Parts: sequence; structure tokens; C-alpha cells
Amino acid sequence: MFGTSGIRGIYGEEITEKLASGIAGVFADGKLAIGRDIRESGPSLFKAVVMGAFSSQANIIDLGIVPTPTVAL
Repeated sequence: MFGTSGIRGIYGEEITEKLASGIAGVFADGKLAIGRDIRESGPSLFKAVVMGAFSSQANIIDLGIVPTPTVAL
């Protein structure tokens, strides 16, 4: 599921809003940069990540729609 280019899986099966929120809550430490691609699932997963990050008191940096390497940088 975790790879060099992010988290991979089938949306709605392995990749869910609950998973996205939980991962964000674990990794959010002070600041969290969030970027997404243009897939239909993007807005819903973005919202879930933001909620997870807020639950950990993180400040969000919204990168918008960007290539995966941008988020890694």
C-alpha cells in the first residue's frame, strides 16, 4: 500500500476516507502539506485528510492539484 510515490490501492476498497483521515492524523506534526491529483476521488479524500490533520492540531498547507513528486518535495 505504501510506495515511493505515495499510497496506492483501489479507491473505495483499500483507499477510503477513513484510511486517509487516519494516516493524516498520524503524520500531521505541526504542518502538513496536502496535494492531490485530478481523479474524482480527490476532493473527498482531500477533505478526509484535512479532518485527520486538524484532529492532530496540524496547520494545513494546501498545494492544490499537483504532480506526485511535488508533494514528496
